[in-house]
Amino acid sequence: MALRELYKRGLVRHILSQNCDGLHLRSGVPQKSLSEIHGNMHIEVCREGCSTLRQYIRPYDVTKKSQFRRHKTGRSCDHCHTELDDTIVHFGEVGRVQWPLNWAGTTDILEESSCDLLICLGTSLAVLKQYAFLWPTGEAKKRAKIVIINLQWTPKDRVATLKIHAKCDDVMTKLMQQLGAPIPEYCRTCDPILNSKRSARSGELMSRITECSCAGRGNTRRNYAPPSPDAVTPSNDLVTPGWWTVGISRSLKRSLTSVNSGQTTRRKTRGKRAKASKTRSQRIESSSTNDSDQCAVQEEVSALVEWLVSSV
Repeated sequence: MALRELYKRGLVRHILSQNCDGLHLRSGVPQKSLSEIHGNMHIEVCREGCSTLRQYIRPYDVTKKSQFRRHKTGRSCDHCHTELDDTIVHFGEVGRVQWPLNWAGTTDILEESSCDLLICLGTSLAVLKQYAFLWPTGEAKKRAKIVIINLQWTPKDRVATLKIHAKCDDVMTKLMQQLGAPIPEYCRTCDPILNSKRSARSGELMSRITECSCAGRGNTRRNYAPPSPDAVTPSNDLVTPGWWTVGISRSLKRSLTSVNSGQTTRRKTRGKRAKASKTRSQRIESSSTNDSDQCAVQEEVSALVEWLVSSV
């Protein structure tokens, strides 16, 4: 919601997301200013029968019948009756649908001379580092500042203008406070994905910021629940929903098989590794809460605010 407010104020021009949950679109950010490069679990498309890509935005998860690298959703296009595909980009795949991936929106912004600030929020950049065209080169590299906000190391730390070792929620809260900007509350009633009437007007989702209108008309749909897809029935097969990774499927198979001594040993080893990882994470979190670190974060956020305002 904070990013939506920054976009509304003109401080953020474009958002690239690796998440498949569609939360940025649900927050009210218009689709034209959003690149969901790994897809959106609420969007299915007709990319075979219609001459132009036709997308259907649903108030439910469209991947319940699709599987790993099998994208058919079981529903058909209203116009050509071709079976629809989900938009999830699985591991090893190259996403080629125009929406909701919107690669063109990202590259257009990066190629503009006015792009002078890139903010990386809460990502290890393990995947994004592979996309060379996402990172400034040549003259643009000298002009554009890169800010990384993450608790742990990333492969782009050495090229970052500023690295903030803190939680994203804490940084964004401080940033909005320094800007004097409120963080809007999420309104389920006015959610453009869950609200079927708004979903039908996909043109508005494409180009307009979705505002909460409850204050003006009274919240008469406070207990609104999104409809469930009639065509979707739970499957008894042990298959992985389309937007999950294959690793979850393997874990499920292991949990349903009898436990032998070798598996027990491996589980103990994994448990020790998980405990060690948890200890390291706790150490990082505790170290980020002391007073000196908080002062450093406050100063770093102040620098980020200055760059944000100057980039307008």
